[in-house]
Formats: sequence, C-alpha cells, structure tokens
Amino acid sequence: MNDSQDISAARILVVDDMQDNVDLMIDVLNYSGFTNVTGTSDPRAVAPLHAANDYDLILLDIQMPGMDGFEVMRCLRTALGTDCLPVVACTAHHDYLQKVLAAGACDLIKKPIDLADANKRIRRAIEHRYALRRAPGWTK
Repeated sequence: MNDSQDISAARILVVDDMQDNVDLMIDVLNYSGFTNVTGTSDPRAVAPLHAANDYDLILLDIQMPGMDGFEVMRCLRTALGTDCLPVVACTAHHDYLQKVLAAGACDLIKKPIDLADANKRIRRAIEHRYALRRAPGWTK
C-alpha cells in the first residue's frame, strides 16, 4: 500500500458542538478522499471513542459549551499518558496557535476554514502520526 492510500484510510474523528458543522466537515473530508471519517457533537465522548478506535487524527473545535477543546485535550493527555496528541484544533481565534500547541495539539486550522490549507494540515498531521507509530519505542 502506498502512502496516499495509507493517508486516505486514516481514522479521523471530527468534533464540534454543532452537528451541522460535523456533518459538513465529514462530507468535505470524504470529498477530499478520506474514507474512514466519523464525528461527534459530544466533547465528553472523545476520550472513550479514541480509546475504542485509536484515531489517527481528531479534528477538534476549541470553542464548545460545557466542555471546550482544551478540556478535551486534558482528558486525552490523561487517558493516553502523553502530551503528543493526534489533534488538530479548529478555532476562529487566530492567535491561539501557541495555546493549542501547548495543550497538546499538533496544529491549528483557522475558521473560517480554507479547504486547501486544511487539507494540507490534515495530511501533514496524519503523516506525522504514522511516522511516530513507526518510531522505535512507540507505545501510543
């Protein structure tokens, strides 16, 4: 299997408190060639879903009521026992890059979403995750 096929089969979870945004992003990712994309509008479900599915990438909205994306990343860090999360954060706050990186995300997609830029960042994050998994001593 070549790298392009590997990336297109990546397990991706889309997380946004607005179900319409989840559905739209799933459609966009499917159109972009990704074949294994699911979503949730419940941020509390992310850690259990990741434990069950070992996602290659989690696209995570930061501004959500009740439990924001930073809280979700704290739960993931605790559950995974690592600061290296398979998360690309999504936010309209363009000055959040350092904050989301410090929280464990590997990148930031700015809203409104530029599809070409988002696709590039998503593919790069998946490639990075695959490289980590091939590294000696990788445990999750």
